Amino acid sequence: LYMIKTNGQLITNERKVSNLESYNTYMPYDSAARQQKLVWLETYQDAVSGSKAVGVAIPVYNRNRVFDGVLVANFKYDYFRNIIASTEILAESDIFLVNGKGDIKFSTGQT
Repeated sequence: LYMIKTNGQLITNERKVSNLESYNTYMPYDSAARQQKLVWLETYQDAVSGSKAVGVAIPVYNRNRVFDGVLVANFKYDYFRNIIASTEILAESDIFLVNGKGDIKFSTGQT
């Protein structure tokens, strides 16, 4: 979990602060800032953790309702895969996680 401020400052959930170069073109920041809503992120290599991840990003506003940055939460790709793989709703059924374009991102039949 981390926040990217509009000045490129990156603040982790452990309160470590650093500067992220080219933050405005960093996919999680760009997606949420441009759309101004919560966005699910396609699978990507997270620049902060280095892990293959699936995430969500949401714009954050200050008390004056001025855009202040983007809050990003990453879930390790394997974490999602394990949840989907271990879920069973009906015997001999498959579960699929599909993105907005209709691409299957995870399924219980995937290894």
